Amino acid sequence: MTLAFVLALQLFTSSFSFANVLPDSSCLRVANIDVTNDVLVSRNHELARGGVPFPFNFHITNTTNLIVVRDGVQSTCPNTTTSILQVIPAQYRPLSRWNAGPQDENAPIQWLEVSMLVADMEGNTTQQYILYNCPTLPDVFHITNEETVSNHVWNSLASETLTTIDIRTGLLHIHFNKTSPHLITSIYMKSNAHSDTYGTPVFNESDTYNIARSGVQLNGLSAENVACRILENGHVKAVVLCEGDFNASPCPTQGHRPSFSLIWTFLAGSGDLIYELNVYNECGDVQPRYGQQSTLDYRLVVSSLLISLPTRDVVVVEATANNTTHTTDLNMGSIAVKQHAGRNQGSGWRRKYSIQQGDILLEQGEYLLKPQVSVTLDSNVTISTGLANMRYREPQALLYNNNIIGAEVLFSDNNNNDIRRIGVGQGVVNFGSFTISSRSVSQNRERTIQNVMKIERGLLIHTNVEDVNNAKVFPLLPTNIDMMNTSAGRTFSTMLQNLHAWTIAESDGQWARQRNYGALQWPDYQFDQWQYSPSPDDTPDGYEGKSNYWSATSSVLLMFIVDGRPHWVWDYALWLEHVLWKTIAFNPGRRCGQEGAMYHGLGVGVDYFPYTDGARYRQSGGSDDYFYNMGSDELYVIRPSYSLEQAFRCAGDSVVARYNNVNVSEELQTNRQRYVNQLVISRQVSQHMNALRYAAQFSHGNNNKYRNHLHSIMEEYANDNLFGGVLCVEDTGNHDGCYADQPFMNSAINFDVFRAYVLLYGNSSSATVIRNALVNHAQLFVRHNMFAGVSEMPITWPTGGVNGWRKELECDFNSTMATCNAYNIAGLEPIYGQEQSMHVAAVFIAHALDTDGMHGLCPNNAREVMGNALQILSTDSYYTAGAGWWKGISQALRDVLHGIAVASRDCDVGNINNNTDVNSSHSNTTTILYTSLTDNNNNNDMCLLLNSQPGSCSCWKRGARYL
Repeated sequence: MTLAFVLALQLFTSSFSFANVLPDSSCLRVANIDVTNDVLVSRNHELARGGVPFPFNFHITNTTNLIVVRDGVQSTCPNTTTSILQVIPAQYRPLSRWNAGPQDENAPIQWLEVSMLVADMEGNTTQQYILYNCPTLPDVFHITNEETVSNHVWNSLASETLTTIDIRTGLLHIHFNKTSPHLITSIYMKSNAHSDTYGTPVFNESDTYNIARSGVQLNGLSAENVACRILENGHVKAVVLCEGDFNASPCPTQGHRPSFSLIWTFLAGSGDLIYELNVYNECGDVQPRYGQQSTLDYRLVVSSLLISLPTRDVVVVEATANNTTHTTDLNMGSIAVKQHAGRNQGSGWRRKYSIQQGDILLEQGEYLLKPQVSVTLDSNVTISTGLANMRYREPQALLYNNNIIGAEVLFSDNNNNDIRRIGVGQGVVNFGSFTISSRSVSQNRERTIQNVMKIERGLLIHTNVEDVNNAKVFPLLPTNIDMMNTSAGRTFSTMLQNLHAWTIAESDGQWARQRNYGALQWPDYQFDQWQYSPSPDDTPDGYEGKSNYWSATSSVLLMFIVDGRPHWVWDYALWLEHVLWKTIAFNPGRRCGQEGAMYHGLGVGVDYFPYTDGARYRQSGGSDDYFYNMGSDELYVIRPSYSLEQAFRCAGDSVVARYNNVNVSEELQTNRQRYVNQLVISRQVSQHMNALRYAAQFSHGNNNKYRNHLHSIMEEYANDNLFGGVLCVEDTGNHDGCYADQPFMNSAINFDVFRAYVLLYGNSSSATVIRNALVNHAQLFVRHNMFAGVSEMPITWPTGGVNGWRKELECDFNSTMATCNAYNIAGLEPIYGQEQSMHVAAVFIAHALDTDGMHGLCPNNAREVMGNALQILSTDSYYTAGAGWWKGISQALRDVLHGIAVASRDCDVGNINNNTDVNSSHSNTTTILYTSLTDNNNNNDMCLLLNSQPGSCSCWKRGARYL
C-alpha cells in the first residue's frame, strides 16, 4: 500500500541577462532586502521569494512601477566605467492590503510577495538588493514565451483556453487538459536552448506508452473529477493548481471520497517542476471537543500517485544518496531509494533506509541524505526526482520501474508495521520536485544537492528589520545591533540557538530521543522536559506530540525576521506550521466550508495515548483549545503558500459559521454555548480569532465576509469586554464588574490577538477602545499583580523575580472610578518565575501602544529588567535540561523579542499607528537612471551585464534567441 507521485524535470543551465541601470529619475526606496544561501552548494538560476511589508503612508496600490535592483556591481561594458545597479527579473503579488482585502486594487499594499531570479550565488553568501517604486521603468531586455526578444516585454509563462493550460518556460512546453486524470498530458523539451521550436517530446498522450498508469492514483485507483486552473501567471513563474478525488470507496457514514490538491510551480528558463502535494481523508463530521471520542470509522490507506514516462530506450538509471551513487541500466531492472518505517533492529528501535536494484540490496543504513533518482533517455534527456526531508518523513521512496520515475509519499513493504494511515479529517502534505535537463546523468549528478535544496531549503527573501519596523506590521523588533549590545539580546540569542540545536541534533536531539518521525507528526515537539530519556525500544507511536504547544514556531520565525538566517525557517518551523494546519487541524480537504463546517480548519489538539496509526491528534483528548497558531501569519509572509491561504479560508468559514450571532445585545447572546460560540476572552477563542484574522488579512476569496465578521466581533468585544480598560473574560455580565484571564494566558496569546487587530486595522471603530484596554490592563497588571497594589507606577522596577506576584485580577465598575484588586486563590498555581520574561515583554509592548506615554509601562531600568528576567530563565531547568522546545519554554519566550526591542531603545519607541500618514526617516528617495547601453560596433545591439558573471559584459542583438 503506497502513496507515490511520479514525473520529472530539471533546471537548464542557460545564461540569464539583466539590464544595467544608471543615474535618471526619482524612485522611492521601499525596502532593503537580502537573500542568504546558508549551505556550501552554489545556487544557479533559482527562485528566491518571500513577503516584503509596505508602510501605509507609502500609499502604493499596484506593482506596475516596482523594480528590484542589485547594487555595487562594477561594469566593464563599452562606454561605462562606473558602478551600476542590476535590474533583477522579479514578479509581484499582493498578499494583503491596509484596511482591505488583497484583491482591492484601490487600497495600499501591506504585504507583497516578491519572486525573483537569482542567477548565480556561491555557498554561504548573502546578496543585497533594493526594492524601489519608480515613476518610470527601464527599457529592460525581456524574454517572451518563444525566447526571442520582442518589444522588451517579458510575456507570461502560462496561457489557457476553456479546456487547456499551456506553460512555456523557455526550456519546456507543458500541456494540461484541465479535466484530464492524467493531469499533464504532454511535455516537450527544447533539444537546443537557442532553437526557436520545442523539439524533443518527453512524454505525450499520443506516444505508445502505457498511459493507464499516468496521472494520480490511490491504491491503484485513478483520479476523477479533476479540475486544473492557473493560480499565478507572470514572466518569472507560473503556478497551476490541480484538484480532484479518487475512485475509492467512500466513507461509510458521510459518503465522501479521499481527495488531493497538487500545486505546480514553473520557473522561467528552467526545467524544474516544483510541487506541493496534499492528500486528504474527507471523512469525519466534526472536530471532537475535550472528552469526546473521535470517530475513527475510516482511516485512509494511501497508495500511489504516478505519471508515466514515454516508452523509449533508457540508457542509464542512477540512484544517489548519502554522497554515494549507484548506476545501472534498463536491463538491470528497477531501482528504489527507500526510507522505511523504523523498526527494532536488535539494539533497539532505529530508522532504516535501503537502496535496491530489483531484489538486490545495494546499500542500507539509518537515514537518507540528498536522495535522488535519475534516468537518461536515448535523446540525452535526463529526468530526476526528489522529495523533501525523506529522512524524517518515513515511510517514503524514490523509484524507477517500468518506465515510471517517481516519489512514493507513503508506502508499505506489505508489512503492517510499515502502514501509515491518514486519520479522519486529516491531510498529509509533501514537497518535491521533478527535473528535466539536457545533461547526462553524470553531469546531472553534480546538481543533485541543489535539486534537494530547492525543496528543502529554498531561497528566502528577507527584509531589513528596520524596514519591517517602519511598516509597523508587527510590534517593534530588535535589530542585530540591539541583540548584540544588550544582555537580554545576547541571552535570548544564545538560548534560541541552543534550543534549536537540542531539538534537531541527529545524535542526541529531541527528534532522535523521542523518534517523532513520520509524515503525520514530524516535527511536532514534546509536552515537557521530562520526556528526555526514552527506552531503546520506544517507537514513534509512543511519541506524544503537542500541536506546536505555545507556538515555538512564532519565536523562531520572528528571529528570522530579525537576522535573516534561513535555518530558523527551514530546519523545522515551516514544516511544523504546515503540519499544524494540514494534519493536526481538522482538515477534510474540499469539504471545507460545506456541511459540518463550524469545526473545519480548527485544531483538534494534543495527543493522548495510544498514538496509534491513523489516530494521532484524533483521540479522545482532542480539543480545539490546542491550536497554537500564533506564528502562522509570520510563516505565511515569510514563505507565502496557496495551500496555507486555503487553510486560512477553511478556518475562517468555520469561525463565521460557529460565531454567527455577533455584535448583538446581551439579551440575544444568551443562547450561546460555552466552549462552542461564546465570545469569551480565553486561549481557545483567541486561537479561533487568530484564524479568522488570517483569513481576513490574507484570503483572496470571500475576503469581505471574513473582514466584516472580524470587525463585528471586535466591536462586540469593545462594547462588552474591554469598555472598562481591562480584558474581561465572560461573554456577558461584565458591566458591573469582571475578572481577567490568568496572566500567562493574556501574555502568551490574548494580548497578541487584540494587538494585531490594532496594528492592522487602526482606523476601525473599535481600535481606540482596544488600544486603551491593552495599555490600561498592562498598567493594572504592573500595579496589582506584579507589585501588589502600589498607588503609583514605580520609575525603577525591582529585578528579583516574581516573588509576591499575584495571579488573579478582578475589577468593580459600579463606583465612579473603577477599582481593581489582585489576589491569589488557595490551591491554584501561582505565577511561575519562568514566566517573568514573557510578562515583562507584554508590558513593554503595551508601552509601545501607549498614545501619550503616561502609563509608566517602561521603567528607566528597562534593559536591566528584561535582561534579568531572561538571565533567570536561562539558569532554570526549563532551559538547562537540554530538552529543546517543549510547552514550558515555548510559553516563557512568547513575544520576548518585542520586549527586547522596546527595552533596547530605552522605551523611546513612539506611537504605533499604521493607518495615518506619518513622516518616516526611512521613506527616502533615490535617483536612478535607466540606460540602454550600446555596443561600440553596433548601436542596434543591447549590452547587458550577466548576473552569473558579475563584472563581465556581453552584448546581444535585439533579435537574439533565448539568453
